[in-house]
Amino acid sequence: MTKDDEVADDSAEEPPVEEKDTDEEVMANDTDINDHPEDVEITIESLDEELNRLKNSELLLYTLDRQLLSEGLSLILVLPITSMIFMLASWVYAGPSPEWWLKNIEPTAGIDFSTLMISLACVVNVGLLIVMALHRMRSRVTQKVFAHQVNMSRFQSKPVDVLHGYDILDKKINELMNRHAFGIFLVSLALIAEIVVIFSGPESTLGGRGILVSASLVVLALGQHLSTRRNKFNMVTPAGMLDAYNPPMHPSTLDMPFFEILETYMDPLLRNHFNDLVIELHAFFKSKRNNSKTVERILLVLYRRYKGALDREMLLTELRKILNNDGVDFLIKHPIFSVEIWERLFNITSKKCPSFYRMIDRKLQQLGAGIQSQADDFAFDVDLENVVTNKANLFCLFHNLSEVPREIVLRVQSPDFRPHDIAMKYLLQPGSQSINIDKPLPLSSKSNEDQTSIMNQLLEDGTLAWQSLIPERNGEASVSIRLEDPSGDLLEGRQINLRVRSEFRTLIRNTSSIICSLAGGLGLFTIMMIQLVEIFASL
Repeated sequence: MTKDDEVADDSAEEPPVEEKDTDEEVMANDTDINDHPEDVEITIESLDEELNRLKNSELLLYTLDRQLLSEGLSLILVLPITSMIFMLASWVYAGPSPEWWLKNIEPTAGIDFSTLMISLACVVNVGLLIVMALHRMRSRVTQKVFAHQVNMSRFQSKPVDVLHGYDILDKKINELMNRHAFGIFLVSLALIAEIVVIFSGPESTLGGRGILVSASLVVLALGQHLSTRRNKFNMVTPAGMLDAYNPPMHPSTLDMPFFEILETYMDPLLRNHFNDLVIELHAFFKSKRNNSKTVERILLVLYRRYKGALDREMLLTELRKILNNDGVDFLIKHPIFSVEIWERLFNITSKKCPSFYRMIDRKLQQLGAGIQSQADDFAFDVDLENVVTNKANLFCLFHNLSEVPREIVLRVQSPDFRPHDIAMKYLLQPGSQSINIDKPLPLSSKSNEDQTSIMNQLLEDGTLAWQSLIPERNGEASVSIRLEDPSGDLLEGRQINLRVRSEFRTLIRNTSSIICSLAGGLGLFTIMMIQLVEIFASL
């Protein structure tokens, strides 16, 4: 063997030594992590402490905001209007002051009426700037609380940011924060313009234009705020994000109607808590036969309590059929899903999907009156909003009362909604005959012969379709629903006439925001054109 071969052999043996060193370093690092599990605990604890601190700050700011700033006294709306009145008075009396002011006050005060008005407008706008800054500070703290809870969900292996709707909610919050910041920027510019007016004098050319600039900027800031009032959000209450959340998707076939509708309109954080609640309730079920349907029955009972059909004793009676005593106490005293939260959820979903709840109420009324299904082997019902403001939610309920499986085709056609033509085929399994009652049923009983139990059986055995329809124009509209067999023969049909219009409060709010933006923009554009004309005229 030559010397070169020996060198080559030595170099060939070196990589395993380096690889061994690398493996030892990795093992050492793993050992360090395992030897110090408290590092992860400290991180979680620090996040929890920071979260509690932010929640306390948000509670204080939210209380102030709710009582004085954006709600209650609504200073964020009153102050810009007051400022506009003062600026208008300053512009009107930019020449000589009123006679009563000249004779009685100006000799003593030493200030003309127009200057006083613009000074008061400046003071009011300082207050407006503080109010808007506090409002944005509260929103910023809420955003931080939201981000911290999202981070906590990652540590708990239940990440919220992978759920449907998180990106939309996060972008919506960022958009609202940007609008708040832009409004503060506009008011700051208005203050600068007013200070220029005070020093130059309202009667001067610069002063008159400064008043117009300031008024335009305040109106623009008001328009920015009006556009955010529909999407209020907070983390003080568990349901504080619901107004800002708009679900991007929903199931088209509902196996658990109440559960899936409520879950659809919950924001990702509340949805995470809701899933935790459902999992925790499993330990209290009396029957382990079908946990998902048991949850559905609990939600049906809570809905009937929300509607006032069940008093407290009836509520406890129905819950004790499903849960043991510990489970009933756990559900009623839950720290997150309190009575107020359930009422808020049912209230929101009742507004979003009124046709579903109207169908449920109609079925319960039929059970209470002892009205049987007209068909012996098939039950079919459909409902749709009578007045559509955003989108129509069509619900169709099928129930196979025969003893054999049955195929049907649901066809929805409308020239006024998108999609114009939908066809969906369903295979319906045989359902229970127990829902075809021939006598009135009580609201509640210790047995399963009551309205709630039979309604739950109907939803369990039946099939519920949910389809969103997007209107193409305002005015009168119609939707045709056909139930066909696979060969295309008509089994049953419904023709629904409805009206499409804009929601009044939303229309007023959006119109006001647009008018403010246009008026403010027009004022600034006018000043710019006047300045350009003067510049070109002097050339």
